[in-house]
Amino acid sequence: MVPEEDEISERFGSVRLVGGESLVSHRTVFSRDSKILFCSCGRKIRVYSTLTGDLLRELQGHEGKVTDFKINPKNHLQLISCAVSGDVIYWDYTDGQIIKKYRFEGSLVGLMVHSAHNESVFLIKQTSCKGKKRKSKEEKKKKLVEPEEYSLSVYNPRYCKKVDKPKLKVILHTSGNSKQTTMSGDGNLLATVKENNLHLWNFLSGKLNTFSYRRIQFSCAAFHPLEACVATGVCGSGEIILWQGLDQLESPATSVLHWHPNPVSDIIFSHDGSNMFSGGEEGVLVLWQYKTDHQVFLPRLSTPINHLAISPDDSLTAVSQRENVIRLVSNTEWKIKRTIQGLRQIDNLFAGIVYDPRSKGLVTSNKPGVLHIASSPFIVCFFFFLDVVRQNIIVRTKKEQVVCTKVDQMAFNDSGSWLATVERRDDKKNAMELRLKFWEYNQSDQCYVTNTCVDSPHDKKIVAIQFQPQQKRDESTPPLAMTAGKDGKFKIWLLAEETAIKGKEYSWSCQSVGYYGDQPCQDAAFSQDGSLLAVAYDKVITLWTPSTNELRKTLALPYPDEEIKRIKFGHNSSSQYLVSITNRYLTVWNLLSCTVWWSVEAPVTCLLPDPQTNLICVFVSFNKNKSHLYIFDPASPHPVAVQSSVSRRSDVVSAVFDRESVLCSNKNGKSFKMSKLYFLNQEQKLFTLDFGESEDKKSPVKSQESAAKPEEQTEFYKIFGQSTKRRAESTSDHRVGKGVRGNPSSAVVRQMLQTPSHVLPSVSSICSSFLQSLLVSKQSAPREDQDNDKNSDDENEVESMDEDEDSDVETTRVAEGASGQVPDSSMETTDSAVLQSRQLNSGEHYADLDSVNFTWLKDFFASS
Repeated sequence: MVPEEDEISERFGSVRLVGGESLVSHRTVFSRDSKILFCSCGRKIRVYSTLTGDLLRELQGHEGKVTDFKINPKNHLQLISCAVSGDVIYWDYTDGQIIKKYRFEGSLVGLMVHSAHNESVFLIKQTSCKGKKRKSKEEKKKKLVEPEEYSLSVYNPRYCKKVDKPKLKVILHTSGNSKQTTMSGDGNLLATVKENNLHLWNFLSGKLNTFSYRRIQFSCAAFHPLEACVATGVCGSGEIILWQGLDQLESPATSVLHWHPNPVSDIIFSHDGSNMFSGGEEGVLVLWQYKTDHQVFLPRLSTPINHLAISPDDSLTAVSQRENVIRLVSNTEWKIKRTIQGLRQIDNLFAGIVYDPRSKGLVTSNKPGVLHIASSPFIVCFFFFLDVVRQNIIVRTKKEQVVCTKVDQMAFNDSGSWLATVERRDDKKNAMELRLKFWEYNQSDQCYVTNTCVDSPHDKKIVAIQFQPQQKRDESTPPLAMTAGKDGKFKIWLLAEETAIKGKEYSWSCQSVGYYGDQPCQDAAFSQDGSLLAVAYDKVITLWTPSTNELRKTLALPYPDEEIKRIKFGHNSSSQYLVSITNRYLTVWNLLSCTVWWSVEAPVTCLLPDPQTNLICVFVSFNKNKSHLYIFDPASPHPVAVQSSVSRRSDVVSAVFDRESVLCSNKNGKSFKMSKLYFLNQEQKLFTLDFGESEDKKSPVKSQESAAKPEEQTEFYKIFGQSTKRRAESTSDHRVGKGVRGNPSSAVVRQMLQTPSHVLPSVSSICSSFLQSLLVSKQSAPREDQDNDKNSDDENEVESMDEDEDSDVETTRVAEGASGQVPDSSMETTDSAVLQSRQLNSGEHYADLDSVNFTWLKDFFASS
């Protein structure tokens, strides 16, 4: 039986979030060389390559959701970020390490930095509405949502004596958010918009000026990089207001640019100031020539634009759109060069997620009318998109939202060669539009093409669609598919051969129609071998023969006040069982006796059988917005395993297995096999279960606080990693004879010399650690062995030096070029180090070794 809430404590795996976090909730940022793009992803910052669009690494260390980040103007290899938890982190984004971390009180929603302000960081902080006058009931009815309040403060890390809750200097008690606040190119002026007011702060005079513009509301603001001009976007009309002469005129001159029919979401200027970019809800990127107001459009970006960002070389524009996609647009070619796609909020939860057996990916209907096939197990890239509806998306008109056509159902056959989709549009005013499409995978074009399109296959909404399993079906028998609708009918579709002018063609047609009374269908499913079709009505489950449409049996629900929501057949050794769920009960039927095998009271939100094993998974929600995973064998009511609190904030609404079998262990030590499970909750977050070591622990990018420290964390080891001594020892077992070449420390020397000087710490902090890494430990071997083999080693020394010309001699030449000449001791050092390395790796041991003179290296550091 299903355990009670207080009994659920067993955990046989770890829950990991794999998708669903927004990439477009905040502005993106380019690196100084325009080769890297940063974007927020929940509590992490993702680092992407602008050349390939690949994910390079993730920066993890914030305690809350990341809200803003900027490149450090004093060090272009550092990133400064803030989060709602109040922490500010300085990152070395090249290796993902945390340099500094400050913790402030309150919630931080934005930050700004400028080279003219001596390392100062401006923070936009969300403030509470305490102390404000209470509004009347009438005022609350007119404006139900209170506007968020922000303040602008500044701090300088040079003068912060403590990292926990340092003091902030407040500049503006009332300001806009990060998109509504901007700074001039010279850093003397700061502008922020709030409602219909433009607030201008002058750092030189310390004065605040406020300008108003009609009864409108500003959505965003951007400063011209070379002139005292601010462009502000309007929420309602879609106008862009240019404020010019802000540094000289008491009343600045204003001009209006108008093309957007909907609110302007974001505005940016190019770094040379010649162009301005804007975007809004209509999904069109507009380029404005600053002097002439000439417009260039990039239309049909399909969804509203949230944010814009431009690269330092003005070659790329990052367009963040509502469908959780970032498009990199080439400003010279004016076309999309790269696309970074995240798992978008699913537009229709009824469709859920489906497994594609051909590509072994997860399919979702994220964008209205479009299927996204994502790679698993890492949902970081989408490698296939299928436009099912083939309609341009109109977001809204002047007065109301436009209802788009959505994909309600989708199903693949066992091989993935056929795909069936159901699309529906219902605006509650006109007749409902309903289409059933069958897609065939084209091997030559590597895409799905439409084979059959059926208009109005049912009179009402379709609740189930599935292909007949191919496990025991004869290859000569044409494939079947079934659909069931709220009109009370289920239909069997057959792939039939037709004779046409071009020759023989295949298309899908309705073979038979079945119904049971006048009740609407709730769900339908094929058995594993395809010999039975179960169709669920309100309180009855009917069993049919698909080929002849013959009614075999009816199963009556034992609970008169309940209605069936979902039904599923068991697989493999549990194929004789049928599972049904209602709002309160889970019932298992034995089809051999056509009786209830067992039943328990459990509020199940999602039901899913494992296609590779005999197990069935259900997600049970005893309390609202908290789900537990319950895995059982239909033959017994006792659970095989229970995973508690797989979703703590919302119920699980959809789940899917892929075909990868993994070995699991429950609390009692019994092992069982189960396919990889993915599940989606109402918050549109996609999770999976990891067994053993989680994927997060395997990630190469870790914060400095949580990184393992196998050896002393000196500055040298932090930069160059494991010492050369340990690397030599770890590889000495499988290196034999001439396979060992050169000084093992030469690679570290080369790496250190190639590292940019501004990244390296002071010489005094790394010199001793570096010299220590070059020393070779003494071995407890007889002294006589060294004397016996000394002559043979001397004969091979010249050969070894010739072969190591690319490693050891290169280091000597660099030192020679820096100091002008190389002392004789340097040659002795190289010869001795090579000799010692060869002798140690060849298995010979010595009681003690001659001391090595490193004075030339000290002179080299001093000269540099």
